[in-house]
Amino acid sequence: MAWPTQEGPIFNRALESCLAASAEPMLAEDARRYFVAFANASGLMARDVPLDSLYENGELKPLYR
Repeated sequence: MAWPTQEGPIFNRALESCLAASAEPMLAEDARRYFVAFANASGLMARDVPLDSLYENGELKPLYR
């Protein structure tokens, strides 16, 4: 399966934040948020995962509590 896009501001932000999180684990939550935005915008989000389940009070749920 190929990535639907490998350019643009959403992809770039997701890639940059994932690279930053690999060096600084405290940035993992930001990386997750940007990757979810990219996956949603480019159609990669699993169709069997309702997007509402990722949000709480209008905000993306934290990865860890």
